Amino acid sequence: MQLPRLLPDDGDGPSPVLLAELRALLRERQILRGRLDSQDAELARLRALLEEQQARLADLQERLRLAEKAATELALEDVVGSVVDSIEKGSAELTGRTVGSARAELRAALRIGRDGTGLTLADPLTAPSALSTVAFDLHPLPPTTIEQQTTTALAAVRQALLVLQDALGEHPPADVGVLLAHVSAAASAPPAAVGELSAALGRLPGELRTVAERVPAAGAELETAAAAVATMTAAPSAPEIDRLASALAAAARALRSTR
Repeated sequence: MQLPRLLPDDGDGPSPVLLAELRALLRERQILRGRLDSQDAELARLRALLEEQQARLADLQERLRLAEKAATELALEDVVGSVVDSIEKGSAELTGRTVGSARAELRAALRIGRDGTGLTLADPLTAPSALSTVAFDLHPLPPTTIEQQTTTALAAVRQALLVLQDALGEHPPADVGVLLAHVSAAASAPPAAVGELSAALGRLPGELRTVAERVPAAGAELETAAAAVATMTAAPSAPEIDRLASALAAAARALRSTR
C-alpha cells in the first residue's frame, strides 16, 4: 500500500517509528472493520430468528384461542346427546324401574351461525340477559311391531324354560340331571335380547338329545327341541323364537306325559 506523505521527511524518508505505528493503526482498523462486519451478520441472524419466533408465537396463540373456544363451546346436538346418554345410563341402574320421561333446561350463551348452533359456557359474572334457556323434553318411543313381537317371543321362551324345568324335575336326576341344571340356569337368567339366546341356550341341544335316548317316550319332542335350539341363528327373528318356545313347551308336555 502506498502511504500518503503525512509524516515529516528528514531527507532520508519517513521516520521508521512513525511508519510502524501507522501500519499498526491500519491493521487495527481492518480488524475492527472485520469485527463490525461479523457483528452485522450476527445481528441480521438474530433479527431473522426473532421474526421466526414471533411468527411461531402468533401461531401458538391462535391455536390456544381455538382450543379454548372448543373447550367452552359445544354443539347443541352434542349437548342434547350427552343429556340423553346420562339419562339412559341412570335408568339402566334402576332395578325394576325405568325413566318414562325427563325434562332438561339449560342456561347458556346461545350461538347461531352458518356452521350450526352451539352453546358457550358463560362466565359466572355474565349478565342473565345475555343467556338463553334451552329446554327439551325426552319421552321413550313406543316399541315397533317387531320389537313387541320379539319381546313377547322372549317371554314365551322364558315361560317354556320354566315349564321344562318343572317337567324335568319329575324324572330321576340320573336321567335328566345335567339338562335340568342347564335349563334352570337359563330360566333363572333369561336372555333379555335376541343376540343373547345362542349363548344362553348353547348347551341344550346335546343334553336334550341325551335325555331323548334315556326317555324314549318323549324322544321325538326332545329331538325337535334340540334341533330348534341348534339351528337358531345369531339374531333370530320373532317367528323363529316362537318356534323355539313352542318346541321347548312341547318337550315339557311330552316329559310330563311319561310320568
